[in-house]
Amino acid sequence: AINVPFRTPDPDALSGSARATYGSRDRIDLDGGLNLPLGGDNALRVSGFFREQDGFARRFDGVRFGRIDRHGGRAALRLAPTDNVTIDLTADYSLDKSNPAPSVLRAIAPLPFFPPQAAAEVQDPRNFYRVFNSNLPESRNRVYGFAGTITVDLGAATLKSITAYRNLDSFSTSDPDGTRFRLYDQDQTTRQNQISQELQLAGDAFDDRLNYLIGAYYFRERARQELLLCFAPISNSTFVPFGPCNTWTQGNNQKTESYAVFGRGRFNLTPQFSVTLGGRYTWDEKDIVSNQFFDFRPDAVGPGAVFGFGLPPALLGQRTTIPIVTNLPANRSFRQFTPKVGVEYKNDDGLLLFASYTKGFRSGGFNGRLIAPQPTVPSFDADTNDAFEAGFKSEFLDRRVRLNGTAFYQKYKGIQQTIADPAVQFRVANAGDARLYGFELELNTALVDGLRVDASLGYTNSRFQDVPVTVGPINGNNLPFAPEWTASVSADYDIDLGGAGTLTPHVDWRLQSRVFFSPFNLPFEQQGPLGQWNGRLTWADASKRFSLSVYGLNLTDEEFYTFGQNALTAQGVAYSYIGRPREFGVTAGLRF
Repeated sequence: AINVPFRTPDPDALSGSARATYGSRDRIDLDGGLNLPLGGDNALRVSGFFREQDGFARRFDGVRFGRIDRHGGRAALRLAPTDNVTIDLTADYSLDKSNPAPSVLRAIAPLPFFPPQAAAEVQDPRNFYRVFNSNLPESRNRVYGFAGTITVDLGAATLKSITAYRNLDSFSTSDPDGTRFRLYDQDQTTRQNQISQELQLAGDAFDDRLNYLIGAYYFRERARQELLLCFAPISNSTFVPFGPCNTWTQGNNQKTESYAVFGRGRFNLTPQFSVTLGGRYTWDEKDIVSNQFFDFRPDAVGPGAVFGFGLPPALLGQRTTIPIVTNLPANRSFRQFTPKVGVEYKNDDGLLLFASYTKGFRSGGFNGRLIAPQPTVPSFDADTNDAFEAGFKSEFLDRRVRLNGTAFYQKYKGIQQTIADPAVQFRVANAGDARLYGFELELNTALVDGLRVDASLGYTNSRFQDVPVTVGPINGNNLPFAPEWTASVSADYDIDLGGAGTLTPHVDWRLQSRVFFSPFNLPFEQQGPLGQWNGRLTWADASKRFSLSVYGLNLTDEEFYTFGQNALTAQGVAYSYIGRPREFGVTAGLRF
């Protein structure tokens, strides 16, 4: 879970900030916020952002991919109608029209409907950011939401009501094959909205020895998604860039409702030792209606392409629209109790020791991307994760050195993974069990006035276990996106310039070992060890109101992949998405 806290309106002072950045590839960032006291304990805070930057990957015709184009804003209103009631209202909006991430072809198999010219468009490592994508670089993500929190101070306890609504309207294109030929182009439209309601009662009891929280939660989501897949040139005579193709359209309409009750209590047995007990019971209900059809033109396409997509020989020589599944409904429900147990010990020297056990739960779902007719929409079950953790937090030398450490062990049961499947190309499946263990260390130091050094080291050993034969050969493989080693170091040094302000150089470095992008750990589905340097030099005036910075990202200009898929067996291609290159810029800031 990721919690992103926002600044709440401050009723005591008028304040604000503004920041502007100009950088590589005509990057322009504008950010600003204003806090307005409204009298009493009431206040309003508004903020907005704008970001624009040209793309970093260039197609043969000059079109750029990887462009950034985002803007949005947020307003927060705090009202205090009485001494014991607080109302927080928020609204936010953002529009992201950035390019899709650029993809490149890494390898290709000679399928019958592939033009031979496509093999020449495998990525050239000497020209890392050259792309051939056949789709138009378009995307649009519009997101807005509202939330209201009412907090009532009851004296011995606090009652809180949290109501929220969010809406998403999204369109994106992608080109998994990475060639100028329309082998597997995709257009995807998603419309989603959700509403949630949570009630919490929190307080202290038994002379403040017990801190507790109990509550209930409701969530409802409606989502519609349409995917248009353009695949296989219509005939050998049209093996030309951006030519016509067959189409496969799929639609899914899903409704999710979730209910939960939860509670947590932390009891201080002694001033130094405490025990935490908690639990949550969740009910999830999911309904889906799936439909799709082909507009397939196999007259000049080889039989291999036809059989590869599950179409009968009778369709050879025809142009036919074939309803594969029409309004096929399905329903699943999932229920799970997830407990938590923890202990803590803290001595007078600032040493904290802790250990905990937590059970995690992720409900199942549906695979709506069908190719062959099915009696119902295929689904997958929920998975669970038993997580054990123990560690310490410590401070030394008058709190100028902080050292924290954690060791963990996790056991997944029925872990959900995306796998290749000839019947549906790709699907989510319960891929057996998985276990992870490792440690994390974090060091923060301020031994020299003005100098701060932070460092971290992490180790994770992850493996799939007891994998069903139907899933594929992943038993013993590493989990996706779980590097074995991670390390980071950063340093800041404040140089006092007297009345001229402060000059602060900053440098940071992050290293991760090899990471796999899929459970199959195949070639073209991994990124090797990667280390990146970033730096910043900031001047701030003596009042800390004005600042000016120059920065550099990915200073050594490392070339890397953010994702990859080896679909040579299922689709005849292996492709990857490329990461952002080095960039420089300057930022000016104002605070009042």
